Amino acid sequence: MKLIYSLLILLIVALSTVRAHKNSCPKSAYFDIAPSDLTQFKDLSPSEQQFHAKYMRIAIDVAIENSSKFGAAIVHKNGTLMCTGANTGGSRMYHGEVKAIMNCTTLYAKATWEDHYLYTTGEPCPMCSAAAMWTKFDKVIFASYVSVMYCERCFNQLPMDANEIFKLGYGINHNTILIGGVLENITDTFFPSLCGTTGGWSIVPVCQENWTRECPRPSRYFGNIKPTKPTTPTPTPTQTPTPTQTPTQTPTQTPTQTPTQTPTQTPTQTPTQTPTQTPTQTPTQTPTQTPTQTPTPTPSACSGIVTQTITNQWYSNYQNYIQVDATISNKGSLPIRGFTFQLQNVDDSWNVNNTSPNNFKLPSWLPNIPVNGAHKFGYIQKSTALTPIVGTPSC
Repeated sequence: MKLIYSLLILLIVALSTVRAHKNSCPKSAYFDIAPSDLTQFKDLSPSEQQFHAKYMRIAIDVAIENSSKFGAAIVHKNGTLMCTGANTGGSRMYHGEVKAIMNCTTLYAKATWEDHYLYTTGEPCPMCSAAAMWTKFDKVIFASYVSVMYCERCFNQLPMDANEIFKLGYGINHNTILIGGVLENITDTFFPSLCGTTGGWSIVPVCQENWTRECPRPSRYFGNIKPTKPTTPTPTPTQTPTPTQTPTQTPTQTPTQTPTQTPTQTPTQTPTQTPTQTPTQTPTQTPTQTPTQTPTPTPSACSGIVTQTITNQWYSNYQNYIQVDATISNKGSLPIRGFTFQLQNVDDSWNVNNTSPNNFKLPSWLPNIPVNGAHKFGYIQKSTALTPIVGTPSC
C-alpha cells in the first residue's frame, strides 16, 4: 500500500513539473502596466484652468463652424495658436486631431510637436492617441469623455480610455500629459442621447451595470492627483527687495545731474534756437505736411498685407498643383477683425473660411489680428504660379 502511495506522489510531482515547464512562457512579451495619469480639469490651478479653457473654446468654435462634433486646435505652450482641424467627413481616419496635425505639418513642415499642446472636443480615440504620441505633443487636452459618449449617450466609440493608450509611451521614450474634462459641460451638448434609436451614430453600449458619470474617476492608478495650488507666495519675497535699490540710486544721481545740466544747457540753447528755428520751420513745414499726411491714416490705420510662399508643386491627372503657405500681416494701427479676399481654382484650404466659390475670409474663431500681429493660412491651388492676394480688411 505504501508503494502505491509513493508511486502516486511521484506521478503527481512529475505531472506538475511538466505542466510548470509548459507554462514557463509569459502570457505576453510586454508588461501589463498601469494606465497613465489623467489630470482632471478640477485638479488644475485657476491660472491653468483659464489658459486651457481659452484654447478649448477655439477647438469648440472650430467644431461648430464646420458643423462637426469634433474640433481640434494646436497651440504652442507660450499661447500661440498654430492651426486647427475638424472632422468634416471623407476618410474615416480624418478625425479632428488627425486633421489638425496634418494641417500643421503642411503649414510648418514639422514632423514632431514638442512644446505644443493638442486640444480636442472629445477624448481621443486609440488612433488619435497614438498619433499624438508619435508626433510628440507635450500635452493632450480634451473636453468630453469617451465613457460619457459611449455608456451614457449610446454614441458609438471604441470603448477605451485614452490613458490606456498613453501609458504605452515608454515604447517610444515619450510621455504625454493627459488633461480631461475641460469645458465638458459645453461639448457634452454635442452628443445628445441616442439610446433607443437606430442608425447613424447610435449603438447599444456594453458597459458595467452600475456605472454612471458620478462614479469617481481616478486620476492615477495609485490614488488621485492632488489639485495643484497656485504658488503666488514665492515671488512676493523675492520681488520686495527691489525698492531698496531706488533709495540708494535716487540720492546719488539726482543731486549730481540736476544742478550741473540744468544751468548749462537751458540758458545756452533756449535763446539761440528759439529765434532762428521757430520762424523758419513753422511756416514752411506746417502747410506742406498737413495736406499730404492727413488722408494717409484712413487707409493705413486698417491695413492687412498678404505674403505667400510656394512650399510644394506637382502634376497629377493632367493638372498642375501648387501648395502655398500665406500670412496676413497687420501693418496698420488698428486690430483687424475681418479680412476677405478672392482666389480661384483652390482645391483645399486651411485656417481660412471658404464662404462661397472663390471667396474667403478669416475663421470665426479668430477674434482679431492684433497690431503688428499675423495670421497664417494655406491652400492648394490648380496653378503653376502664385496669384497675388489683395484682401479687404475691416477693423
